[in-house]
Amino acid sequence: MHAIKLDVWLNTVCDGMNYVYSKYNPRLVIEFDEERWQKFGLDGIAFTSHSNAAWIAYNMSNYSEAAFLFNEQFTARMFMIIEFLARRKAMNAGKTSLCLMNMYPTVKSENGVFKIVAPYDEKVSDDIMKEENDKFVAMNLNITPDNLIDNVLEILYNIFKEKEG
Repeated sequence: MHAIKLDVWLNTVCDGMNYVYSKYNPRLVIEFDEERWQKFGLDGIAFTSHSNAAWIAYNMSNYSEAAFLFNEQFTARMFMIIEFLARRKAMNAGKTSLCLMNMYPTVKSENGVFKIVAPYDEKVSDDIMKEENDKFVAMNLNITPDNLIDNVLEILYNIFKEKEG
């Protein structure tokens, strides 16, 4: 997290949307095979289309606790997580940041460390989903996916260049 200036990591291997035919399938995997990148402590990084809150790691040194809380006006996990991710993206707007939508960074070694213990089948009534969708839409959040690989590579490169000095 420190190497890529990430303050919140949400897991990716426990999100079933990152699997194709039961195989973990990141959108992008970058191997760091040049010696100059090894000083950051990473041999590679993966980016996936989905993440969730089954496992979370926080680096709270740069923000107040409120920045890391989920919006409890939502009961449907989908809205709670997307609102959190959109708020995090907005907090980092204009900064060199990997706080993106639908491009969630993780280390390659995450695969195999965590697993889906039991599928969680969230049952939310249609009435609650409609009510919460209306609340969510009224927030007018930027949930545009950041899935252009060139942009992700440029951001990652700029983070490392800043750290190199």
